[in-house]
Amino acid sequence: MSGAADSEGTYVYAISCRRLGLLKIGVADEPRKRLRELQVGSPLELTLAYTQPYGERGDAVAVCEELYRCFAEKRDRGRWYRLTVEQLRYGFGRRATVEAPQRARAAEAARASELAAGERKCSGRRTQKQLAYERRRRQQRRQKQRRAARLLSWVTQEQAAAAVGVSSRTLRNWKTAPAFRRELERSQQRHLHQPASGRSRRATSPARRQPDDRRRNRPPPRQQPTAAAEEQLPSGFRYANGVPLWGDSDGWPRTPEEHAERDDYYSARRDRSEADRYDYNTVVRFGGQTAAEKRAVRQEQKRSRQLAHAKRTSSRDP
Repeated sequence: MSGAADSEGTYVYAISCRRLGLLKIGVADEPRKRLRELQVGSPLELTLAYTQPYGERGDAVAVCEELYRCFAEKRDRGRWYRLTVEQLRYGFGRRATVEAPQRARAAEAARASELAAGERKCSGRRTQKQLAYERRRRQQRRQKQRRAARLLSWVTQEQAAAAVGVSSRTLRNWKTAPAFRRELERSQQRHLHQPASGRSRRATSPARRQPDDRRRNRPPPRQQPTAAAEEQLPSGFRYANGVPLWGDSDGWPRTPEEHAERDDYYSARRDRSEADRYDYNTVVRFGGQTAAEKRAVRQEQKRSRQLAHAKRTSSRDP
């Protein structure tokens, strides 16, 4: 055994199991303590066969990794190798093993210099192209914020975010900015000023109306569709109040071609806004109908019932 295992420093050690003909190579500050730890879980006798001291732990780790590469073909399991102490001493005497600490320090210095160069590069001045890009992005953001502030006066937050082309979370973050809050307050004041003037004008009008006035202002009764205006609901693709529907009266695709056409339609709309992404998830990923499709289907079904009722009523007339 070489070196004083009880002195201060870091060691590359070799623990031997003579009965199996194996050597364990590793790094430890106290090789004898490491031997006791391994002996607790081993039914066979283990001995400390070799130790080599090093002043720094990095040097010991570099030498140990070089030994692992040197004896890779003799590895049995984990860090146990089928070696003799003479073969291990030969491995320590190799030139590559002796120069391993110097190579490790050189590689560490190169990594440190690269990191410092990267930090200096990141902290340098921005180019004119980068400054122009940032100005353009700020202008676009301001335009979107002004439009969103105007929309929030009369639509919901989700609808305003979809119209502007941002997510609801981005719109919530904008609300924390003082400039956006000021723009939002101005938009709300302008929106509230118009109804207030209308109410002041209406206040000067007579408070009571005559029965003729109430009858005159009453909305006209809704006319039922006649049999002459009856139309059959088309099958396949169609638009109902601007909403695409497939199939029959329930708006559901009937053939694989219609399913593929419907998936392509929503896939093309996926990147337009946050609402379109929700529609894509509902239609393509989960195979359901969107809220707009359900509303359109109910309207179409109501219309078909009205047409059928008008047809039956016209057939009863003499």
